[in-house]
Amino acid sequence: MLGLRGCAMSDKRTSEGEIAQGDLFGAPSGGAQGVGARRAGEGADGAGGEYLEMCGAQNFCPDADPRFADLRRIGLPRAWLMVAETIGFDAWLEVWRRISADESLLHDGGQRMPKLRSFDAYLRFQRNRYIDALAARGMSVPQVARAVARNLREPLDEKHVAKIMRRR
Repeated sequence: MLGLRGCAMSDKRTSEGEIAQGDLFGAPSGGAQGVGARRAGEGADGAGGEYLEMCGAQNFCPDADPRFADLRRIGLPRAWLMVAETIGFDAWLEVWRRISADESLLHDGGQRMPKLRSFDAYLRFQRNRYIDALAARGMSVPQVARAVARNLREPLDEKHVAKIMRRR
């Protein structure tokens, strides 16, 4: 039976007639040269090949994600920030969007939950940051208004865009 490269499936992969395999401490068995990463006498250069620094089971580091700073800047209550840091930023946005969309949660109804701003507040915040970035690039009010309409699919009056740009 032939393998992918036309060799018999029973052919050995080393020139010594054995399968290259390191012992417990990494030395190749039987002096075989090995193939690929198992070659004898060629040590690793010491860079890479290690585990990434991990902050948790899901490799989630809230301090490393600058988007959490945005949540703090818009005044999200500490309790909701803790939820966001626990579940991750993208999952938090989905939870927040869904809570904001549920009309039955708009009124307290006896439930004790920290106040949560509408998800639209976050969208407006990001839109305004986008407008600020375009203004910083020297774009005019009409150019910024067109870019927002085209890229964010949010048509804004030029007077409103100018007001946002003045706040910079």
